[in-house]
Amino acid sequence: MSDDELRHREAMWVRHGALQLRRYAEAFPDADDAERQRVRMAVLYAWMRDRCPVAVQFVANYVATAATALGMAGVAATGGAVAALFAAHTGTPGGAPWWLFPAATWAAVCLGSLFVVRDDVRQVVAVFRRLGTRGVLRRLTQPQIAYWFVPATLCVTAVVAAAASWLTLVTALAAPTGQQMITAAAGLFGTTLGLQAARWVGWVERLLHRRLRRAGRPHPLDALLVELMAATSACSRGRARWWVPRTVRAVRTRLAVATAAAGDIAAVRRRTSVTELAARRRARRFHTALAELVRRHDRALTQVRTAGEYDAVTASLRAGVLGGVSSIRPDQGAASGAVHRKAEEGGDAEHRQPTTTRRGAVPDAASPA
Repeated sequence: MSDDELRHREAMWVRHGALQLRRYAEAFPDADDAERQRVRMAVLYAWMRDRCPVAVQFVANYVATAATALGMAGVAATGGAVAALFAAHTGTPGGAPWWLFPAATWAAVCLGSLFVVRDDVRQVVAVFRRLGTRGVLRRLTQPQIAYWFVPATLCVTAVVAAAASWLTLVTALAAPTGQQMITAAAGLFGTTLGLQAARWVGWVERLLHRRLRRAGRPHPLDALLVELMAATSACSRGRARWWVPRTVRAVRTRLAVATAAAGDIAAVRRRTSVTELAARRRARRFHTALAELVRRHDRALTQVRTAGEYDAVTASLRAGVLGGVSSIRPDQGAASGAVHRKAEEGGDAEHRQPTTTRRGAVPDAASPA
């Protein structure tokens, strides 16, 4: 993408985040406008510090996709080699060639990966139909990698899957029965591996996001404050249908993300050196306690039997958000309104303003038993 397109996408993303946080702030009906504004601004700044720019996301996705492809190719080749060695020791005369098993494994990996990204395939096909032949050729010949990386990756994967599948079927049909079973086992292993492609890409992306963020940018509890705000909003919106299992699942999904954010000490590790073992040990114990406290909310939510118990969980989550926001210094809120309006208009609101500290992120007194 060009620089203008990246800036436009970045501005739209910031605006969407600001509007989403405005909707989250509706989970505090008892707070006045000033208090709601302060909560919204604190969570907005935490989100701004914790997020990754759009350009970094694109780069991380490209690198993660390439790394996942190479990693899965290595694992598929290793699995195929093991299957070939096993087939070679069966003593079957006139056996299949050694490359059949790696080819079967790799074909299954490609097919499993395409199944995982089937929604992306449908979107790419819809875009190509809308653009037409001339538009597709113009997009694929652009020098920017963002125009052609995704469709090129999907096309190459589909072609390789078709070629490897055809070669595997033709060769396996002429192989002995015992080696056909080994080929099927190799294909099953490849399918299982291919179905994990999205998870592998996500792991590499998260690792790259942590490495490519600006040094010292996120604060230790920024991600927790954002996810706790989202969980509070989901819990408040589900009050009218608190007994429906879908409502409980939606809140528990948010709480699961908040639990992972509470136990993450990557920001602490970036802000401390390897010699500060005592500080890291204290941070690890503190974040472990926070994660356990959020899990207590999750367990309490599964044991809700009345609307009053559900309201108690919601109030506890509200208290957790307010406790994190209360650590903001009073002199940091002076310019918050102008920056927030700029964010909602799509501008760059990335300023170092309110921060969160350890004090009262999820207060013990308000947590359910």
